Amino acid sequence: MAHYITFANTKGGAAKTTSALMFGLVLAARGEKVEIRDTDPSGGATDWKKMAQKNGTPLPFLVHSANMKEVDEPPVDDADWVLIDTPPLQAEIIQAAIAAADLVVLTTQPSKLDVTRAIETAEAVDKPMTVLVTRVDDRTTEWRECEQRLKEAGLSRLDSYIKARESIKHAVGTNNVPSGSGYKEAVDEVMAAFR
Repeated sequence: MAHYITFANTKGGAAKTTSALMFGLVLAARGEKVEIRDTDPSGGATDWKKMAQKNGTPLPFLVHSANMKEVDEPPVDDADWVLIDTPPLQAEIIQAAIAAADLVVLTTQPSKLDVTRAIETAEAVDKPMTVLVTRVDDRTTEWRECEQRLKEAGLSRLDSYIKARESIKHAVGTNNVPSGSGYKEAVDEVMAAFR
Protein backbone atom coordinates (compact mmCIF):
# COMPACT_ATOMS: atom_id res chain seq x y z
CA MET A 1 0.00 0.00 0.00
CA ALA A 2 1.32 3.43 -0.95
CA HIS A 3 2.33 6.07 1.57
CA TYR A 4 0.85 9.52 0.81
CA ILE A 5 2.85 12.57 1.85
CA THR A 6 1.51 16.07 1.29
CA PHE A 7 3.89 19.04 1.21
CA ALA A 8 1.90 22.04 2.39
CA ASN A 9 2.01 25.65 3.50
CA THR A 10 -0.47 28.39 2.62
CA LYS A 11 2.48 30.70 1.90
CA GLY A 12 4.31 30.69 -1.40
CA GLY A 13 8.09 30.30 -1.59
CA ALA A 14 8.26 27.73 1.23
CA ALA A 15 10.02 25.13 -0.98
CA LYS A 16 7.02 22.78 -1.23
CA THR A 17 7.73 21.86 -4.86
CA THR A 18 11.48 21.59 -4.35
CA SER A 19 10.98 19.41 -1.28
CA ALA A 20 8.45 17.12 -2.99
CA LEU A 21 10.77 16.60 -5.98
CA MET A 22 13.90 16.16 -3.85
CA PHE A 23 12.12 13.61 -1.63
CA GLY A 24 11.02 11.81 -4.79
CA LEU A 25 14.55 11.73 -6.18
CA VAL A 26 16.03 10.44 -2.92
CA LEU A 27 13.37 7.74 -2.63
CA ALA A 28 13.77 6.68 -6.27
CA ALA A 29 17.56 6.44 -5.84
CA ARG A 30 16.85 3.97 -3.01
CA GLY A 31 14.78 1.77 -5.30
CA GLU A 32 11.37 3.02 -4.18
CA LYS A 33 8.58 3.58 -6.73
CA VAL A 34 7.41 7.21 -6.57
CA GLU A 35 4.60 9.27 -8.03
CA ILE A 36 4.35 13.07 -7.75
CA ARG A 37 0.94 14.75 -7.87
CA ASP A 38 1.05 18.40 -8.83
CA THR A 39 -2.07 20.10 -7.41
CA ASP A 40 -0.72 23.62 -7.91
CA PRO A 41 -2.46 25.28 -10.89
CA SER A 42 0.83 27.07 -11.67
CA GLY A 43 2.32 23.61 -12.33
CA GLY A 44 5.75 23.98 -10.73
CA ALA A 45 6.36 20.22 -10.44
CA THR A 46 5.16 19.72 -14.01
CA ASP A 47 7.52 22.48 -15.21
CA TRP A 48 10.38 20.76 -13.35
CA LYS A 49 9.56 17.48 -15.13
CA LYS A 50 9.54 19.18 -18.55
CA MET A 51 12.81 21.01 -17.85
CA ALA A 52 14.47 17.78 -16.74
CA GLN A 53 13.38 16.04 -19.94
CA LYS A 54 14.61 18.93 -22.06
CA ASN A 55 17.96 18.96 -20.21
CA GLY A 56 18.45 15.24 -20.84
CA THR A 57 18.06 14.39 -17.14
CA PRO A 58 14.53 12.93 -17.00
CA LEU A 59 12.94 12.27 -13.65
CA PRO A 60 12.79 8.60 -12.61
CA PHE A 61 9.11 8.80 -11.68
CA LEU A 62 5.72 9.96 -12.91
CA VAL A 63 4.72 13.59 -12.36
CA HIS A 64 1.16 14.47 -13.22
CA SER A 65 -1.40 17.16 -12.52
CA ALA A 66 -4.17 16.26 -10.09
CA ASN A 67 -7.20 18.25 -9.05
CA MET A 68 -8.77 18.12 -5.62
CA LYS A 69 -11.11 15.28 -6.62
CA GLU A 70 -8.25 13.10 -7.95
CA VAL A 71 -5.60 13.72 -5.32
CA ASP A 72 -6.53 10.73 -3.16
CA GLU A 73 -6.82 8.17 -5.96
CA PRO A 74 -4.71 5.00 -5.92
CA PRO A 75 -1.28 5.44 -7.48
CA VAL A 76 -0.65 4.74 -11.12
CA ASP A 77 1.90 1.96 -11.68
CA ASP A 78 1.81 0.70 -8.05
CA ALA A 79 3.98 3.47 -6.57
CA ASP A 80 5.22 2.97 -2.99
CA TRP A 81 5.14 6.71 -2.31
CA VAL A 82 2.69 9.35 -3.55
CA LEU A 83 4.09 12.83 -2.94
CA ILE A 84 1.62 15.69 -3.26
CA ASP A 85 2.77 19.22 -4.08
CA THR A 86 0.25 21.91 -3.10
CA PRO A 87 -0.33 25.53 -4.08
CA PRO A 88 -0.24 28.51 -1.74
CA LEU A 89 -3.47 30.23 -0.66
CA GLN A 90 -5.94 27.81 -2.27
CA ALA A 91 -7.56 26.39 0.84
CA GLU A 92 -9.86 23.86 -0.85
CA ILE A 93 -7.04 22.24 -2.81
CA ILE A 94 -4.71 22.24 0.20
CA GLN A 95 -7.40 20.66 2.40
CA ALA A 96 -8.10 17.93 -0.19
CA ALA A 97 -4.36 17.15 -0.34
CA ILE A 98 -4.15 17.07 3.46
CA ALA A 99 -7.17 14.75 3.63
CA ALA A 100 -5.39 12.34 1.23
CA ALA A 101 -2.18 12.31 3.29
CA ASP A 102 -0.82 9.79 5.72
CA LEU A 103 1.71 12.48 6.69
CA VAL A 104 1.77 16.22 6.10
CA VAL A 105 5.20 17.80 5.74
CA LEU A 106 4.76 21.48 6.47
CA THR A 107 7.63 23.32 4.75
CA THR A 108 8.78 26.73 5.94
CA GLN A 109 11.72 29.07 5.76
CA PRO A 110 13.05 30.25 9.15
CA SER A 111 11.96 33.90 8.82
CA LYS A 112 9.40 35.28 11.30
CA LEU A 113 6.78 35.78 8.59
CA ASP A 114 7.25 32.28 7.19
CA VAL A 115 7.14 30.61 10.62
CA THR A 116 4.02 32.58 11.54
CA ARG A 117 2.30 31.33 8.37
CA ALA A 118 3.48 27.77 9.03
CA ILE A 119 1.99 27.89 12.55
CA GLU A 120 -1.29 29.23 11.12
CA THR A 121 -1.33 26.49 8.46
CA ALA A 122 -0.64 23.82 11.10
CA GLU A 123 -3.84 24.82 12.93
CA ALA A 124 -5.85 23.54 9.95
CA VAL A 125 -4.05 20.18 9.75
CA ASP A 126 -5.81 17.25 11.40
CA LYS A 127 -3.38 14.55 10.24
CA PRO A 128 0.04 13.43 11.44
CA MET A 129 2.33 16.31 10.64
CA THR A 130 5.93 17.43 10.88
CA VAL A 131 7.73 20.62 9.91
CA LEU A 132 10.64 20.72 7.48
CA VAL A 133 12.59 23.98 7.69
CA THR A 134 14.19 24.99 4.40
CA ARG A 135 16.83 27.54 3.35
CA VAL A 136 18.53 27.40 6.75
CA ASP A 137 21.76 29.11 7.71
CA ASP A 138 22.30 27.45 11.08
CA ARG A 139 24.74 30.14 12.24
CA THR A 140 22.01 32.78 12.46
CA THR A 141 19.81 34.14 15.22
CA GLU A 142 16.89 33.71 12.80
CA TRP A 143 17.41 29.92 12.85
CA ARG A 144 17.56 29.75 16.65
CA GLU A 145 14.42 31.89 16.92
CA CYS A 146 12.67 29.66 14.37
CA GLU A 147 13.47 26.55 16.42
CA GLN A 148 12.19 28.25 19.58
CA ARG A 149 8.93 29.45 17.97
CA LEU A 150 8.14 26.02 16.53
CA LYS A 151 8.82 24.46 19.94
CA GLU A 152 6.61 27.01 21.73
CA ALA A 153 3.84 26.33 19.19
CA GLY A 154 4.07 22.61 20.02
CA LEU A 155 4.94 21.65 16.45
CA SER A 156 6.98 18.57 15.71
CA ARG A 157 9.81 19.20 13.28
CA LEU A 158 12.30 16.99 11.55
CA ASP A 159 15.73 17.07 13.18
CA SER A 160 17.08 17.43 9.65
CA TYR A 161 16.77 20.75 7.90
CA ILE A 162 17.48 21.96 4.40
CA LYS A 163 20.51 24.17 4.10
CA ALA A 164 20.54 27.48 2.22
CA ARG A 165 22.59 26.34 -0.76
CA GLU A 166 22.91 27.68 -4.29
CA SER A 167 23.28 24.07 -5.45
CA ILE A 168 19.63 23.42 -4.56
CA LYS A 169 18.49 26.28 -6.80
CA HIS A 170 20.68 24.95 -9.61
CA ALA A 171 19.17 21.47 -9.21
CA VAL A 172 15.70 22.69 -10.25
CA GLY A 173 14.80 21.08 -13.57
CA THR A 174 17.27 18.20 -13.15
CA ASN A 175 17.28 14.80 -11.48
CA ASN A 176 20.15 15.78 -9.17
CA VAL A 177 19.97 15.89 -5.36
CA PRO A 178 22.83 18.14 -4.17
CA SER A 179 25.05 16.48 -1.60
CA GLY A 180 24.94 18.03 1.84
CA SER A 181 21.56 19.67 1.19
CA GLY A 182 19.81 17.86 4.05
CA TYR A 183 17.22 16.11 1.87
CA LYS A 184 18.70 12.61 2.26
CA GLU A 185 18.62 12.94 6.05
CA ALA A 186 15.06 14.30 5.97
CA VAL A 187 13.94 11.32 3.89
CA ASP A 188 15.68 8.98 6.37
CA GLU A 189 13.59 10.46 9.19
CA VAL A 190 10.33 10.23 7.26
CA MET A 191 10.98 6.64 6.16
CA ALA A 192 11.79 5.71 9.77
CA ALA A 193 8.46 7.19 10.88
CA PHE A 194 6.61 4.95 8.42
CA ARG A 195 8.41 1.86 9.70
